[in-house]
Amino acid sequence: DMEYVPVISLSFNGIEKFSGFKLTAPMLYKGIISIVYGDMLMLLKNQVRPYEVNEGETDALVEKWVDELISQFKHNKGIIGKSIRKNLGRIVEDFHNIQRKDVKKIKVGVVGEIYVKYSPFGNNNLEDFLAAQDCEVMIPGVLPFVQYCFSDFGMDYELYGGSRFSRVAGLITEKMASYVEKMMINALKDYPEFVTPSSFKEISQMADKVIHRGTKMGEGWLLTAEILELIEAG
Repeated sequence: DMEYVPVISLSFNGIEKFSGFKLTAPMLYKGIISIVYGDMLMLLKNQVRPYEVNEGETDALVEKWVDELISQFKHNKGIIGKSIRKNLGRIVEDFHNIQRKDVKKIKVGVVGEIYVKYSPFGNNNLEDFLAAQDCEVMIPGVLPFVQYCFSDFGMDYELYGGSRFSRVAGLITEKMASYVEKMMINALKDYPEFVTPSSFKEISQMADKVIHRGTKMGEGWLLTAEILELIEAG
């Protein structure tokens, strides 16, 4: 008897018919931009924190940028081309300026189901455990998963009877995601000390060598692609 309670759902499949909100195009765009910022902060935090000279400096910088970006988003700032590039450039520069020890550490890649991969509750605090073993944790970003989901609409159309409309919508959204992905990769190019993520196109081509893109249930071929990307990155 709880049907009257609205449920906030991000499902694109109509699983929850009485969702607490409607996913609009501007909201989707803002969501993709926020994912790029989140991926950049996660990427740099994981590569800097194991080596920081002043303990806690990396986490403090992450919090500073989270607060800054929230403030910008409230005023619809930091969400278009020039301002995104400026923010990403400043973020990389700030992490670059953190003093770090010149030591070698074992790098451990983490892949898996989308919730378990990122949630400390779901993975039993795996990142903290690895950090306690003096490892550097390498976790692929969320944006490739979003791109994977939208690219699946094309595979649905080709193999599984999906709609032409969904295929076109997927292509448009994937193109939008690739646009901001390129900004993130370009922002890292001037800082060779950081491992730059491969583009979605590149990891897709890696996966094509060993698995068919029709393998799309759950994390499907993307999980394989992330393993290959981590191997390529050493």
